[in-house]
Formats: sequence, structure tokens, C-alpha cells
Amino acid sequence: MFWRIVLPLLTPALGVCGLFVFRGAWNEYILPLVFTMTKPELQTLTVGLAGLRYSIGSASETQLMLAGACLSILPMLIVYIFANKSFMQVSAGAVKG
Repeated sequence: MFWRIVLPLLTPALGVCGLFVFRGAWNEYILPLVFTMTKPELQTLTVGLAGLRYSIGSASETQLMLAGACLSILPMLIVYIFANKSFMQVSAGAVKG
């Protein structure tokens, strides 16, 4: 009964929850910063961009920060494109008329 009735009704909500969990994990800053302080080659993209922002020659690395920000948006955009259908199904029943 769960697999045939309840789970198909929960699929859009599970998709939205998955999207929010992925976004939270992708934008995480503090935990990767703490774990990669001694090994900079293991830094995530978010920590590396912040390192560019606060480095000594930060005025000359603005173009690198912008390129990194554009690259960091791509995975979120791809996940949103695939999860858009379930995201729109959650709000479909909220419109009256």
C-alpha cells in the first residue's frame, strides 16, 4: 500500500527536499574549511573562492573569482533543470480557480 499509494503522492515533495539538501551541501563553507585547513589541494570550490577573495593580491584575482562563481552555479542549475518538474508539482495544487 505504501509503494503504490503513499510514495507516488510524496514524490514531488521528496524531489524538493532533495533539491534543498543538495543546495545546502553544495554551498557549505565552514565544515570544508575546517577539514581542509592543512591540505589546500582538497578544498572545495566554495572554500577556494573565499580564499581568492581574501588573498593578498585579491584586486588582481577578480576575474578568477567571477569565473569560479560562474562554474559554481552550473551544478545547481543542472540539478534544478532536472528537478523542476517535481518542484512545480508541489505548488500546482495551491492555485485556486
